[in-house]
Amino acid sequence: METKVISIGEEVQELLDGKVLIMFNPNAPQELKDVAVLHEKQSTATNVLNVGGTVTFGDQAFNIDFVGSEANKNFDELGHLSIYFNLYS
Repeated sequence: METKVISIGEEVQELLDGKVLIMFNPNAPQELKDVAVLHEKQSTATNVLNVGGTVTFGDQAFNIDFVGSEANKNFDELGHLSIYFNLYS
């Protein structure tokens, strides 16, 4: 599944510094827009988040180690996705 970034909230970099990325569709409430990357899904695929899968940003891919019980539902309905990066040196 591909998504297209629409806007990046003013506080996103601060969260990224803490290794967290929050995504929502463009209809997110205003209070979430400052902390989120707003995106539009480019397909209607569902249930795309799976342990062992990957999330890719540009040419950088990250393995999915855990998927919460409501993650696919929230991503499918709201475009909501919280990513916690575990970066190992």
